[in-house]
Amino acid sequence: MIFFVNASNHELLTFYVQLDEMLQKQGAKIDKVLNFAIDDAILEERITGRWIHPSSGRTYHTKFAPPKVPGVDDVRKHE
Repeated sequence: MIFFVNASNHELLTFYVQLDEMLQKQGAKIDKVLNFAIDDAILEERITGRWIHPSSGRTYHTKFAPPKVPGVDDVRKHE
């Protein structure tokens, strides 16, 4: 089991201990914990630029993975 956490070292340690105790009760364990230091503005840009085409369910991103035609699904070719 791998968890991704964006937190300070103290917050990460507290989170890990609490999560580890909870998982031990369920017979599971944490294999790895990764801590990424990512600027909040970058996270916001990645999250707010995402959209899902309503009828196809395909995901796009306005900057990083836009459809070929804005608002039109690349596969079904309709809005």
